[in-house]
Amino acid sequence: MPNSKPLQPLVLDALGVSGLNTQSNSTAIEYNWLTQADNVMLDTEGRLTSRQGIQQVSVGLTDATSSVNNTKIVKSIGERLDKDGTISYYCGIGTSVYELDTSKKPHTLTAQSFTGTAPTVTDGNWQWASFNNHLYGVQRGHLPIQVEQTTGNMLAIKEHASYGAPSSVTTFNPQCIMADFGSVWVGGIGENKNLVLRSDNLQGHKWNTGTAGQIDLQTVWGTDEVVALASFYNRLVIFGKRNIAIYANPWDAGTSGSTFQLQDLIKGVGCIARDSVQSYGDDIIFLSETGVRSLARTTEKDNLPLTDLTKNIKEDVNRNIPRTNGAVDQVKSVYNSEYGFYALTLGHKDLTFVLDFRATNQDGTPVVTKWVTSKGKRPTSYLYTLGGDMWVGHGSEDLLDEEAVGAVSKYTGYLDKSYTEETTTYGTQSACETAGGVWESTTSTCWLNYDTNYESRFKTTWMDFGIPGISKLLKKLTAVITGGKNSVMSMTWFRDYEQTGVSTNINLRPSTGGAPALWGDSTSLYGASKFVPTYSPVEYKVPLSRSAKTMQLEVANTVAGEKAAIQNITISAKTGKIR
Repeated sequence: MPNSKPLQPLVLDALGVSGLNTQSNSTAIEYNWLTQADNVMLDTEGRLTSRQGIQQVSVGLTDATSSVNNTKIVKSIGERLDKDGTISYYCGIGTSVYELDTSKKPHTLTAQSFTGTAPTVTDGNWQWASFNNHLYGVQRGHLPIQVEQTTGNMLAIKEHASYGAPSSVTTFNPQCIMADFGSVWVGGIGENKNLVLRSDNLQGHKWNTGTAGQIDLQTVWGTDEVVALASFYNRLVIFGKRNIAIYANPWDAGTSGSTFQLQDLIKGVGCIARDSVQSYGDDIIFLSETGVRSLARTTEKDNLPLTDLTKNIKEDVNRNIPRTNGAVDQVKSVYNSEYGFYALTLGHKDLTFVLDFRATNQDGTPVVTKWVTSKGKRPTSYLYTLGGDMWVGHGSEDLLDEEAVGAVSKYTGYLDKSYTEETTTYGTQSACETAGGVWESTTSTCWLNYDTNYESRFKTTWMDFGIPGISKLLKKLTAVITGGKNSVMSMTWFRDYEQTGVSTNINLRPSTGGAPALWGDSTSLYGASKFVPTYSPVEYKVPLSRSAKTMQLEVANTVAGEKAAIQNITISAKTGKIR
């Protein structure tokens, strides 16, 4: 009797580490790529895991009777640093600016009034810039506004007692702003979209005296318009829609500057969305007409080549890139320096792409995945704070969606959380706190922060064990997984390009491997030890069945407070006949 054939293992020890690839044929790429990657990230050890939670930290607005949809959407968040080290936060929501009071838990949003003659405000899509103790804000079709130091008074810049209007400008309504090189810079004036203006040195309200000046880019790049401004290694970068101008010695810009000069002009590629521009390390990331690009230095540091960072999902990005002003204004981004990723939200399509720069692929691109959020947690703005927190503004155009009122959340933990008022049920401080809520004594209000699970899901390429055309008898799947307490992971396998697969669930039961002490209480002289469990890898076995020449694996994990990281997956099979 002939010997039975041995099991042949397919060890997936680098499963999905290259991220999402929808540009290549899923049958022709290796298993280090993914064909679906929703709420998936790589952890610090390069293992597949889920994104962190979006946990509400502010009370949502209560304007449910409003007839204006966008009054419930946090479209911008700004951070002002005062000279005494005080930090304050302001949010653009509808036709108002709200101060975010972080001294209260949950934080509160309070509408601010303008000092002097109030400008006409129709939207909350401000771009904020903190400069010399003040906070400045601009947005398309609006007069610039200012939040002053110490007093916190909010006013239109033209209402400042020492305001100096820029010369040759009838209506001062820039769409983008940057504070650097000793001045405030703005661009994209309504009547001349090629104009960039610089304020007087250290005075963001004076635009016609001292070192104030103007640059008309029409004489530089022809027909285009200024979209965004950035600083890059002591150079001023001016993004047009189809061109990029780079100026040397911006400290010397102004009416009498002698060394301020055009250093480089990149034609044919520009930035289409103001809020897509983010700096990280020695690079600048932005959204062009054909995808997310990088303005990076060469090793000689005298040239600025462009790199397409989303070429592996090019068609996905291109067909969802906004083409109108209203849709472009809904593009938001953030660079999280703690975790090394750039998140880009195309709000008009409810899409968020995440580019992880901690590990790059052989083609020089970052690992790309997607975020999928519930209706109430859809990102509509971001802020990475000076303290290292990543905040997410959100809201909804659906006035009946009570969970989607304008609010601010923090990217942390492994649960989505939402505050809900429960004063009717828990009307006293003791009852509220016993129920696990937060009692706001000023208003005698009880807030409960409810946990919401979310799902991470990824799908592999089609795998043939390196022997295409030969049937494999699928025997078992062995997954080595760390963590994931209280969560359920679903494994589904598909055969030979079929759309219907076979599924089984794994209840994750991580093994506690120790309890290290972490630094804890800041009020203690020496701190207090906080003990948290660590988890050792656990091997889970799943029986497989039937035969296939190729197979595809889909993994879905219900995230319930703990992350689950996949160490590797091994699929065992016996070779069959050629068919």
